[in-house]
Amino acid sequence: MVESDGYRIVSDRPFCPGILVTKPSGRVRIAKNAFTGQIISVPVGDQQKLANPRDIEHAIARLQEYTVFASGEWEPSDAPLQLITTDGRPFEDLYSCLIACKARPTPVSTSAWDFGIPTDRNIPGFGSPCEAEPKTGTFSNPWTGVAIEVPGAGCSRFWIEFEFGKFVLPKIEDRLDILNPVVVNLAEQCFHARFVQGCRFL
Repeated sequence: MVESDGYRIVSDRPFCPGILVTKPSGRVRIAKNAFTGQIISVPVGDQQKLANPRDIEHAIARLQEYTVFASGEWEPSDAPLQLITTDGRPFEDLYSCLIACKARPTPVSTSAWDFGIPTDRNIPGFGSPCEAEPKTGTFSNPWTGVAIEVPGAGCSRFWIEFEFGKFVLPKIEDRLDILNPVVVNLAEQCFHARFVQGCRFL
């Protein structure tokens, strides 16, 4: 992304870690669920900041579970998709984006449904274990609430996330292949795998 698509790494601002690798540590933090009072344990990962994207390969070698984060930005003219504000206007500022590559030891659900949109579908939560490994992913269109089904997007051990902030959303109609094909092709060449696209809104 840095070398081919105009993405600039940013590490000198709040909430911009630059390049960061997190991996399991075996440690947990004990916390109380604020709603139920139940005591829960939350895994705590080890973190490693990297100075250069070329250091990533060594940092994740032989790991089955990790997340690689890169915080950065695009000029609007270089951005990989079109973002619009919640009132439907084009977003014309710098596109701040946290890119994350995530790997897990076993497949997890990559379907994602907005909890604010009623549905009678039985959609597994994003990141939950995949028992039957559904072939199709189900996602909610944030503009219309309509379900969008994506073949091949039901479960995965590895995926790439592009997280945008500032209350902006991509323009979505009835399909989720919204990223610039150049970006998708770069990912497929890099990882020697075919990628499909989904979406989730936090």
